[in-house]
Amino acid sequence: MINLSEAYGERSRSSGTGNSSSTTVYRWNLKYSYTVDQTQYEGTRYDLAHTPSFRSSSFLDLAKEYQTGDSVNVYYDADNPKAALLKTGPTVWSVAWLAVGLVLTGGVLLIAGRVLVDLIRRSSEAA
Repeated sequence: MINLSEAYGERSRSSGTGNSSSTTVYRWNLKYSYTVDQTQYEGTRYDLAHTPSFRSSSFLDLAKEYQTGDSVNVYYDADNPKAALLKTGPTVWSVAWLAVGLVLTGGVLLIAGRVLVDLIRRSSEAA
């Protein structure tokens, strides 16, 4: 358990030059400190998928969940204690990318299988 030294969300808008489009960027300023083997570290990562600035309003909800001074669990790599985050496990994005990878792999295998069957059929007809 550690204390959050800073946790708040903010929303900013930026406009592109020369066009009417604008982008809303949600920034979550998350900073926490933790001690491993008498060495103090600071972290800013929430989970594997999110960085402190993300184009999603979910950060504002997360910022409300964590308040400055709260004690929270920090998960860190024992071999590299600088690598830490507050939430472990799969995220929606990691599952989505896994699904995309499986579909693409299945498609490639299906095409390769059809090509192989076609080559076998042609070689047996030629014989």
